[in-house]
Amino acid sequence: MSQPTERQKAVLRYIYDYISDQGYPPTVREIGLGVNLSSSSTVHGHLKRLNEKGFLEKDKTKPRAMGITAKGISTLGLAPLLTKMPIIAQITSDHADLSQEEVLNYCPIPNQYHAYADLFMFQIPHNNLKEFGILKGDSLIIQKQNIAAENDLIIAVDENQQITYQAYTKEDFSRDLIILGKIVGFLRDLT
Repeated sequence: MSQPTERQKAVLRYIYDYISDQGYPPTVREIGLGVNLSSSSTVHGHLKRLNEKGFLEKDKTKPRAMGITAKGISTLGLAPLLTKMPIIAQITSDHADLSQEEVLNYCPIPNQYHAYADLFMFQIPHNNLKEFGILKGDSLIIQKQNIAAENDLIIAVDENQQITYQAYTKEDFSRDLIILGKIVGFLRDLT
């Protein structure tokens, strides 16, 4: 198959950037505005050719359902968007290196979280986040990071070497708290 034209590369790049920032694909109108194309039929034509060439996946039954293939990302020379996150079995307080924790399985990353980097999932073992609508048994979606802003929901190791899940407050700035990550969302099994 032939390589994409410069305009098609611009369309691919716009879609990639939009999905990275927003977590879902842009509309045809947004693509047109983003790459200076005033005709939606011209945008549709580029999307069709990118799909035929294998650079873009598009679901014909859903107007906004599109994604850049590995071939498309490689053509642009970009890093692939993460599609899976590890599910961690247990977080221990004896070290703060989450990469050493046991991985049970992997979960597809929901579209709204594609903009985040370094995500993992962990099932909350108790109910101390109930005030935030997070219940025992919910699976937390956590971005690995060691800093937090006030009111961020975090997972951390406290001064007693215990794992804590809480909203970060001004008082925590003075505590001996090791932040392991920011809770950016959660999933609940309704079965």
